[in-house]
Amino acid sequence: MGAGCPRPQQGKTSMSLRKLHTWVSVVLIVPFLIVGGTAILIAHHGSLGTGRVHLPRFGATAADAQGLAHRYELRAVAQDDDGALLYATKYGLMRAEPGGTARSADLRADLRDLARLGSGRWLAAAREGLYLRGTDGTWRRLVQEDFKALTVQGDQVLASSEAGVWRIDAAGTPRRAPDFAAPLAAGMAAGEAPPYTLEKLVMDLHTGKAIFGAAREWIWIDALGGAMLILGLSGIVVWRRAAAARARQAEAAARPDPVCGA
Repeated sequence: MGAGCPRPQQGKTSMSLRKLHTWVSVVLIVPFLIVGGTAILIAHHGSLGTGRVHLPRFGATAADAQGLAHRYELRAVAQDDDGALLYATKYGLMRAEPGGTARSADLRADLRDLARLGSGRWLAAAREGLYLRGTDGTWRRLVQEDFKALTVQGDQVLASSEAGVWRIDAAGTPRRAPDFAAPLAAGMAAGEAPPYTLEKLVMDLHTGKAIFGAAREWIWIDALGGAMLILGLSGIVVWRRAAAARARQAEAAARPDPVCGA
């Protein structure tokens, strides 16, 4: 090569960092796409209906009791008057006649607990609300809050939600129970409430709850999930274009130069 055709020089450090960046991006592109896409699906699982999309069964077997509990995500078990078993699961209520097969009942919700009123009517606590079974066997929602647990108190039931405590009388009428919240408020005023720890702050920042609140944390999830999808897909395009450009440069370098000679 003649003096008029200098070969471009590039620092080894710069080239090494570029290669490291490129190959780390290539290796992690699939996890980036998975995390970004699934984050958006999780944030909008209700409106998108992902829980209603049935996939092929796999995992637990009939002989694997622990695996079955995990598969159903079992939260509570109770027994009805006729001996039938009621199973509260993440995917709804299941009922099994004595010696029979557990089948889906008429309550599709993310259940947490079951309890029975003095009148014999059943209550179900769920993420979507508090449900009461009528005398005709159908379920209706009494309160729309995120309920965690039910406690039988005489012929009544106490229902705990993220917003407070409800008392449901034997007739199935729900009323707020401020007498149970008052001691907690007094405890907070006295400094006895659980502290807001760094661990909690980190988790709230991670989910976006600390920035947008629990009701709007999906904004944070959508923004970051969408950004990961955009970066991942655009990274594939950039990588393919760079590979094509290198191939063209190599092809051009292999051809004789008309000025400098071969």
